[in-house]
Amino acid sequence: MTTFNSPHWLSDDQIAEIGIEKNHYEMYRRYHYQQAFGVGKWYDKLGDLTFRTTFVRLEPAEVAAILRVHSSIIRRDLLLRNSSINNDELSEIQVSSQDNDILATLERKIQSHIDGLDSDGVFIKLNTRSPKDVFINSTDDLYRVTTLMNSFETFLREERPNETLDTLERQFTSREVMGAFVKANTFCMRVVQASDAIDLLLESTRVAEDLSRVADFGLDKVVASVVVREWNENIVHRNHMEFRGFVYQNQLNAVSQYDDITFYPDIYSNKEDIGDRILEFFNEKIRDKLSSIESYVIDFFVDDNEIFVIELNPFHNGAGACLFSWRENRELFMNGPYEFRVVEASHPDPIQYLSSFWERKLKSYVHEDDLPVDRQALEEEDEDKRKNYIIFGLVGVCVVGALATYFAKNK
Repeated sequence: MTTFNSPHWLSDDQIAEIGIEKNHYEMYRRYHYQQAFGVGKWYDKLGDLTFRTTFVRLEPAEVAAILRVHSSIIRRDLLLRNSSINNDELSEIQVSSQDNDILATLERKIQSHIDGLDSDGVFIKLNTRSPKDVFINSTDDLYRVTTLMNSFETFLREERPNETLDTLERQFTSREVMGAFVKANTFCMRVVQASDAIDLLLESTRVAEDLSRVADFGLDKVVASVVVREWNENIVHRNHMEFRGFVYQNQLNAVSQYDDITFYPDIYSNKEDIGDRILEFFNEKIRDKLSSIESYVIDFFVDDNEIFVIELNPFHNGAGACLFSWRENRELFMNGPYEFRVVEASHPDPIQYLSSFWERKLKSYVHEDDLPVDRQALEEEDEDKRKNYIIFGLVGVCVVGALATYFAKNK
């Protein structure tokens, strides 16, 4: 078995020289390795082969404020899920004037970077991960759910552009429904105003987890930043054309369709051409420019006439293997020969991979002939839970105003 090695994997002595506390060595080692693949490490090398990007460095006070407000949001959500809502406790959840001021300053900084890109919106993420968990996980947030479902129905209608549908219920295949839902999730990450970016950062568990690690290591030793990336509308409408590659010691050895569940006829019928295009693009335009990074997982977006690099991830089993397996294909990832995989047959029920909340909602759009046998069981919903959801939405409208627009009055 080939032994993995990387210049970005620090020894204990190297970590000690940075000044990290010994009980955080292993966590920092993994964090540092992850950071070696952040956009800031390779953006200048690729130029127009990726999307225009700017970086907003987070000051220690800004990191601390984001974590405090996120904690308040979590506390609010827990209270609102309680069947006996205590309004006194809810009223105690306040954002301090200090945090208001800090986040208002951060908002202005982010807005200046959005304006500087002069594009039709941006995608916001940390130098580690993005807040893409906000919409898909906010099943108790009436606003988020409604926003996502409205976008979903818009994309669903686009599946039948030549038809006038009086109702969307029971009209589509599972693949059409799943495709529209993925597009809607992607579209909802588009940010036009910095206030929306702040909301995403504050509500994301992924963001809070990553910034908590930064705080543990010491804000004077680790740099955190908000990454502002130009929005590309084609990614929404052609989001199935994302592919994941596995590079070891500067050789691209495997590429997979990123969506490893859904069958797309246009990918399957052109799989040889797509696989060859990606390999040629990597060898001619990417490999030498990223030789210092050496081994990594790379995501490509294949458009009609060009290919873009979306992002890099660590060469590690924490990066999803898509249609491959880290356990079964590790030697392939490291030694080749080059292999390209796509989904070759329709999955009977791709919606089942979603959480039960979204599965129940989306099943109502699937044509009966395309539903699984146990449809009735899937559609059953506990009445009390449904009532609590409605109550949450009504009460949340009042409380969210104090948090989601927490500093509006101080602008």
